[in-house]
Amino acid sequence: MKRSRDERTPELPGLEPGDGALVASRPRTEPQGRGIARRYAARSAEVFLYWMPVWVPLVLLAQLTQGGLSPALREQEDLERKELELSQRLASDESRAHELDLKVEALGDEIYHERLLRLYSDEVREEVERRDLAPRPSSEAPTGDR
Repeated sequence: MKRSRDERTPELPGLEPGDGALVASRPRTEPQGRGIARRYAARSAEVFLYWMPVWVPLVLLAQLTQGGLSPALREQEDLERKELELSQRLASDESRAHELDLKVEALGDEIYHERLLRLYSDEVREEVERRDLAPRPSSEAPTGDR
């Protein structure tokens, strides 16, 4: 006949059996308030662990909202505002580039130069010729002496 574990353990003074191990017995000198506090703490930990699958996603969602979503939305608004500003600047720069392209094309035309020279007064014409800004005929090669 088999004996239970408690029956197999010898009775020793000052020791009592506990889960298969011998544990020294201590006289109960703790006040009763500590026992209640321990039970309350154990129950609180049990409730906390029970509700952890609910609290963890809520905490993560709060962090995402406060630390991730709000700044991302503010940055999106800033980028949209900057995109509008840049598109306006691009349109004005493209129109300015078109005007400059027309002027470059016109400056390459000898007839345009002649028209400009006719519009200027004699003083301006002399200044242009003095600085050698007047267009040369295409057959005349530029010389090194002035």
